[in-house]
Amino acid sequence: MPSEQTDPAIRAWMNAFDAFQTADIARLEELTHLSDFPLGTDGWLNHHWLSTAIESAVPESVAWVLSKNPDVHYMDDEGFTALMAALQTEADAPHRTDRSDLRDPVKAAAVTCEIIDLLLAAGVDINQRVTLGVTALHRAAAWSSPAVIRHLLDNGADPDVMDEDYVPTNALDTARAMKRTEVAALLEAAMRTQSKKLKKRT
Repeated sequence: MPSEQTDPAIRAWMNAFDAFQTADIARLEELTHLSDFPLGTDGWLNHHWLSTAIESAVPESVAWVLSKNPDVHYMDDEGFTALMAALQTEADAPHRTDRSDLRDPVKAAAVTCEIIDLLLAAGVDINQRVTLGVTALHRAAAWSSPAVIRHLLDNGADPDVMDEDYVPTNALDTARAMKRTEVAALLEAAMRTQSKKLKKRT
């Protein structure tokens, strides 16, 4: 089995991730000689480089990748989009040993929202649907903080979208199933507001 020292794909990933973590833009520019960097996927984990930048939780690095005009509407092998990867930033924050600052829930939510804003500015569809019609808001209802849920809703996430599972559910159903009372209240309020807007149009 190849070691980190001998496998070029592993070394390339580690070099890139280190540069992402430190927002070393000059070094990132030097790494553009790598095949498909930063537009495609890495040769080790087969993850999109944009997702890897998002995983670093450094907005400056995410902005750099986005400046190279990558595909922002991909779905990876795990069924995740770039926007869902951003949500994972907050979910993983309490367990990270490399970013003690993200253990502060307020900080983790703020960084997540900043990355979401970068993705939206790059043209990401906030209601992009993946396998079984799941959206980022469906995922967020399961693990994101109320602050991030509110940010998604404020930026156009549709709380009425039903997935395409055997028993279709929306984000509110997910929040209720997981007993996330505050999140459920936010989603209920958003659905009421949306319903009122639709009635005014008819």
